[in-house]
Amino acid sequence: MNKRKKIVIGNWKNNPQTSEEAKKIFKGVVKKALAISGVETVIAPPTLFTNLFSKEKFSAKVRLGAQNVFHKTEGACTGEITAGMLKHAKVSHVIIGHSERRALGETDAVVAQKAAVLLREGFKPIICIGEPTHDPEGEYLRFLENQITSSLALIQNNDMLDIIIAYEPIWTIGATEAMTGNDIYQTTLYIRKILHGIYNQTIADAMTIVYGGSVNTSNIEDIMVKGNVDGVLVGRDSLIPDNFGDILTTVSKS
Repeated sequence: MNKRKKIVIGNWKNNPQTSEEAKKIFKGVVKKALAISGVETVIAPPTLFTNLFSKEKFSAKVRLGAQNVFHKTEGACTGEITAGMLKHAKVSHVIIGHSERRALGETDAVVAQKAAVLLREGFKPIICIGEPTHDPEGEYLRFLENQITSSLALIQNNDMLDIIIAYEPIWTIGATEAMTGNDIYQTTLYIRKILHGIYNQTIADAMTIVYGGSVNTSNIEDIMVKGNVDGVLVGRDSLIPDNFGDILTTVSKS
């Protein structure tokens, strides 16, 4: 039986456009999250808005996340956000390796550096992985193996349980439908097999794996029940408190 913690991560991406909107959404999402037991909620707004919420009283139920971090802790790097800045803003979880960042040139090696920096500074990295296509020949499985192995290259056994793996197949992002629960289950089993090969069975079984990619109120039950994941990474519906609340409720009951 799955004893791993359930977690739902809201990735706001580059939404909304004003601080007033951000405060309204945040208040609505927190209200929903605090009313539900058994799920940890991470809210990851655009970096510009993180300081708006840095004085909130966060708990085991609700955490503040960030969407990216620089892979070094210091240095002259115009436009980057360091782990120290995020720590000052009371951020606890950081999304790294998102496909949209990888599309801009972020490599597995940089993701590995970011993960190492975050762990050293006391954060929980949310490492995104996912194949660009789901070919019938199974080439995507080799792609996933290489991506996971390279992205975790600097992580030691004793740090692995502070990492969250977010499986987000690129071909489902922004699509009308997510993967089916059965397909998600088969892929996450494969991911745990890879983790077993890198580390050991105990770590592979204990790792938190969430699914992302067109998650919404219509497919969340199938994802959680048949996909057998530990939670979800939500995009669009994380900006709609009522929808996000419904997703949290389904995750808590799964």
